[in-house]
Amino acid sequence: MTTQYTEIPHNWNEVRNLVETDFRRIVSIITGSGKLFFYDTCSFIKHANLHDDEVGFFVDYYKKQDVHIVVTRCVIMELASLSGNLNKEYVRFFGRLKSAGLETIVLNEENLFDILSVCFSNNKTVNSYLSWSVRMMQNPVSTITETLKRDDLLYDELISGAKLDASDIYRRFFASVRGRKEASDNLGEELIGICTHVLSHLPGVKDGKLCVVTEDKEAAAKIGSLINRTNKQYRGARIVIYSTPKLTQCMYHDHMELSEQNIVRILSHGSNANITVIGTTIYDLAVNDKISMTCEELARKIMEPNGINIVF
Repeated sequence: MTTQYTEIPHNWNEVRNLVETDFRRIVSIITGSGKLFFYDTCSFIKHANLHDDEVGFFVDYYKKQDVHIVVTRCVIMELASLSGNLNKEYVRFFGRLKSAGLETIVLNEENLFDILSVCFSNNKTVNSYLSWSVRMMQNPVSTITETLKRDDLLYDELISGAKLDASDIYRRFFASVRGRKEASDNLGEELIGICTHVLSHLPGVKDGKLCVVTEDKEAAAKIGSLINRTNKQYRGARIVIYSTPKLTQCMYHDHMELSEQNIVRILSHGSNANITVIGTTIYDLAVNDKISMTCEELARKIMEPNGINIVF
């Protein structure tokens, strides 16, 4: 089936009342004390397709940790790319979160300008955070790079740092890159990296408030590189990156009553192959990025005292 992208899925009415799109409420959530978990497309799909019992563990853990879910507009586009509709399991997942009292933000990336403008009165300051993020996220071959090559004004503003007083840079940049979205281009993850990096500069945002949930090691590495390559004065609060195995270990150690069967079902969903994680076992002297185990072996390691420490 041909991949197609639409910013508003055809069945959006089925989701509209399950998610938060009101700007004032979004600002309140983002500037509040709760954690923000940005889901990438693969993790959203994985968790939406879990058995109800396993979804319940994530829901209970998120409530306990005061988590708010964030799904960006680009991720919505990717979720609806096959038919123009959000699959019924995605709608059901949104509904499960809503019924549990968890708030899910659908964030239009360009609204970051208005969110930061609540706290910063100077356009140049707000735009400089986007400029740094885009510079650090650029790759030789990417949708972002291709967009900037074709738009001299955006290139001058975001890469050269010229004319940063404009109030529409965020709108033009995010609209342009979403308009060039292509299959398998990692744009969703890259824009999540930019969004979290920009929001990390909001006053009062503490280390660990902004989190990314992704199964993609390459995407995690890009976001980590974005943070590490940024000059210290533009770095902001520390961002936490979770894979599903890492989240599962956190839930188990938080006494969420996960059984070995529950853990295996979470880890194995969507894959029959071994799982490779980054972390340390009792015999490792340094972080090992190629710890490969079956789902059953990894589940037992998670449950063993000092069995494994999953970094990603």
